[in-house]
Amino acid sequence: MAKKLKYMNEILEANPYFREYSPAKQTEIKLRFLLSRIFRRTALIDYAQYSYFNLSRDGQKRFIDIRKRRRIIEHLNNPQKFDLLDSKALFNEEYGKYIRRQWINMETVSFDEFKVFMEAADRVFIKPTCGTYGIGISSIEGGADGDFEEVFNEYSGKPFVFEEQVQAHPELKKFNPTSLNTLRIVTVTVKGKADIFGAVFRMGRSGSIVDNNHSGGLSALVDVDTGVIYTTATDQKYGRYVFHPDSGEQIVGAGIPYWDEIKEEVREIALVNPDIGYVGWDIALDSEGRLELIEGNYSADPDVLQKADQIGKWNKLKKYEQR
Repeated sequence: MAKKLKYMNEILEANPYFREYSPAKQTEIKLRFLLSRIFRRTALIDYAQYSYFNLSRDGQKRFIDIRKRRRIIEHLNNPQKFDLLDSKALFNEEYGKYIRRQWINMETVSFDEFKVFMEAADRVFIKPTCGTYGIGISSIEGGADGDFEEVFNEYSGKPFVFEEQVQAHPELKKFNPTSLNTLRIVTVTVKGKADIFGAVFRMGRSGSIVDNNHSGGLSALVDVDTGVIYTTATDQKYGRYVFHPDSGEQIVGAGIPYWDEIKEEVREIALVNPDIGYVGWDIALDSEGRLELIEGNYSADPDVLQKADQIGKWNKLKKYEQR
């Protein structure tokens, strides 16, 4: 119990709005959470990141919380297809039409094939076949002068994929040159029609090769109609940024290049497996302005769609339960 209370304190105290209250008010908020947890099964992360302590019960209900997300996943997604998105190797094969980068599966590749692949690539990303949040991803240099036998022996037969580096579009790369800086676009597909539910632009921090919010990156909401970033960027520490804190590039008001083309192609991607109806697609834009599909997540966390503007999206999403 002591560990759980300590964890609760850490999560709540990370929220700057919580820290503004007096010690007595903070104690009251903690007690209110415990009651909400007991009687409504409210998750601590939802209570903290959406500042439920500042909202009425009706205000809290507007957010897509953990339990509502589970409802949507169970309603729209066929669990027999989950392997296609869980495994990067299966995913790259299934959605190969939208993947231009070269890649290899270390569980099946021969040394000769591996050597040819490595010599042709300037830089290669090493990814666990099954992984989330950018955890476990690293990168190494390729090139004709490399000696790759040691690397092959380390990874051969293991659940990893090697992918050549995608050269990012300069309008997205400028925010942080060391990471790819991708879009998370959430689609909802019902009865053969794919809708774009929301979109987020994600940026890494200086020196980081990943842009995921859970790995220290920043995220800001993109207007689905216009492709323009309309909120400040946020991070896991509740920071808010009009400008990228490392590069100084202005985030708010920046436009995503080729936005209409991206939307059209993402809808097409969603219809490859329409029985996986709720998916968060990670999308890059390469140096030539072409869409590059990175991965899909059938349990996409709605936090990035709700934290930046602190507006709950449940009323918009729950309509799909009735279709």
